[in-house]
Amino acid sequence: MKYQTVLRTLIIVIAALFIGQSVVAQEEVYKDTTAPKRPKIVIGVGAGMLNYYGDIGYSKMNEPMPFKMGYTVDVQKNFSKKFGIDFFFVGGSIFGEEHTLARNLNFKSQIFSEGLLFRYNFGPKDPYKYPPVTPFIGVGVGLLSYVTKTDMVDENGIAYNYWTDGSIHSLPQSDPNADASAKLHRDYVYDSLVGSGNTLFIPINIGLKFQVSPKLFLRWQETFNMTLTNKIDYVQYNQFVGNHAYDNILFTSFTLNYDLGALSKAEHYKYDYSKVDYEALGKEDSDMDGVPDMDDKCPGTPMGVAVDKNGCPLDSDGDGIPDYLDKEPNSPKDARVDADGVALGADYGTDIPTTNNIPTDLRMFDTNDNFTIESSEISEAIDKFFESSGAVKVEQIYKLIDYFFDQK
Repeated sequence: MKYQTVLRTLIIVIAALFIGQSVVAQEEVYKDTTAPKRPKIVIGVGAGMLNYYGDIGYSKMNEPMPFKMGYTVDVQKNFSKKFGIDFFFVGGSIFGEEHTLARNLNFKSQIFSEGLLFRYNFGPKDPYKYPPVTPFIGVGVGLLSYVTKTDMVDENGIAYNYWTDGSIHSLPQSDPNADASAKLHRDYVYDSLVGSGNTLFIPINIGLKFQVSPKLFLRWQETFNMTLTNKIDYVQYNQFVGNHAYDNILFTSFTLNYDLGALSKAEHYKYDYSKVDYEALGKEDSDMDGVPDMDDKCPGTPMGVAVDKNGCPLDSDGDGIPDYLDKEPNSPKDARVDADGVALGADYGTDIPTTNNIPTDLRMFDTNDNFTIESSEISEAIDKFFESSGAVKVEQIYKLIDYFFDQK
């Protein structure tokens, strides 16, 4: 029918829009730009039992429910930890059997359905929390196709005639020649086509999610599919005296699911900024000189050394040698000094640098105290940056490299 084609097209288009948008856009899992970008997509496959409820067979709660195997594939687009939309496929078969004094009916239908299911999870909103068990519910809309057959004849094409004692014969019990009829046995081969078609249905879904890892989980779910047709079990029309209620299908399934957007345990620790104490970080003072690391331009100052507001050791005479290393703390202004801060004579050679022009916050990298930054000292600084925990900042490395090329 026309509306069924429109619905099927609509379901596919909506699913493609949601899934395609996530895969192409690769939405961010978190607002932090350093966190990895992942598609919020979950892929699931599973199997379960398909139970039929209609005019044939099962009518009391204490009766065993007839079931057949069913299989499912679904792709879920998550909007958050709470909400998602599933694009699903379910295939399999259902059947019904009824043998009473009033009638003897049987059927088997191959079914295939597709649809959209809006799912709500009752778990926490926190993207880093994965409880072991999470309940969920869902509701949606879909299109179901069916082909129904019945077992009406034996392997030789002879029609079954059910007698009141439960036996099957080649002639009706009321036939004048009934005594001469042959006794038959059902072959349980559903080979007589009695109907096919398509119908809308509304899936109502409840279940539990069992977390195996941040990326992997299992789902147990019950999906009650309310169809809008009573013709799935439409067999042996001349014997059919049911209430013609809509045929419904219960699908009990287990699915294995893989979340493409979830973070691994290692990534959780790396990107879990929600637990960082930023106030404590702002007050952290690694060298304990009274200036927080975030404002300290001379990290690593020795314990007990007096520093200025920038965290750099004091240099009272301005000769470039910190007071705690200066053996002549009151050198004449603009005097050339050696590595110990001692003033040099006027006739001292001019080919050797005697004035420390290295910026105060970079002097710690002049390990040989020759007032010059050398390439080997840059390498040492880079090594310290990777080996230490905040003692050397990346800004200092850049500044050190710039000074290396600008120094005379």
